[in-house]
Amino acid sequence: MKINIFILLGVLIGAPLFAMKLPVSTLELEVGGRFDQVHFDFQDAALGAKYNFDDISSWGYGLRARWDLSTYWYLRGNITYGDIMSGTSKINSVDNYPLQTGDLKGHMLDIQAALGRFFCFTDWLAIAPIFGWGYDGQYIWTKSMASKNSFKEMQNGPFLGVDLHTQWTDCFSLDLGYEIHFTSSRTHLIPQGNFSELSPIRGHSKVTYGQVGWIEGLYRFSRHWQVGLRGEVISYSTTKSGRIIPGNQDNIYVQARNNEISWQSAQLSALLGYIF
Repeated sequence: MKINIFILLGVLIGAPLFAMKLPVSTLELEVGGRFDQVHFDFQDAALGAKYNFDDISSWGYGLRARWDLSTYWYLRGNITYGDIMSGTSKINSVDNYPLQTGDLKGHMLDIQAALGRFFCFTDWLAIAPIFGWGYDGQYIWTKSMASKNSFKEMQNGPFLGVDLHTQWTDCFSLDLGYEIHFTSSRTHLIPQGNFSELSPIRGHSKVTYGQVGWIEGLYRFSRHWQVGLRGEVISYSTTKSGRIIPGNQDNIYVQARNNEISWQSAQLSALLGYIF
């Protein structure tokens, strides 16, 4: 029993039991497509309205980087910008306004950084617990025959997760990751047109929970270059995000509540990386 404890301590604080080829410092260019669904439900005084942004298709591009701090410690980060190419907005009020549909445009911005430490369990498998900070923003403009609306949602905060690295050959590796995000969510909605008498909504929630899962396959075709594919799914949700105090054009302040915000996303990207 004592031997097993000493082995475990050695894995956690010292040299791993197995030696394997770990990822090296890289800088990757990322280009890909993304598909999103956003739901925003708020209560404004006696009125209630639901905003659904469905089938949001966007093209994104950005940079991903990994920097080795030592043999097992590393930093990784990314910045990704996406242009919304198409989508559908649905606006419905429980009172005097019928369902309205329209087109939408906008953009998205994601920034993330994390610190991790690899532990090698076989000569082909390594697992790294990670801690990081992330920012996700969606900026959407909707347009229908009767109204125009702008919607912004920004989430930022820490996250915990795990990176899993597998090295199948000297040239091919497969990485997977899972993250749990604890973020503060901020929303900003400005109704116009037929909805202009509704108050602008500015609100925030203390904690929003999110989950991120990803898989990435890389093929190293020369000493300094590699290519790959990356898939990622994201899910955020917050309910009863707290009291919101908006104001209309007459500076009359009323009480409102943000009932629910949910956001789901799926992304597939191609990668081209330079190895230092």
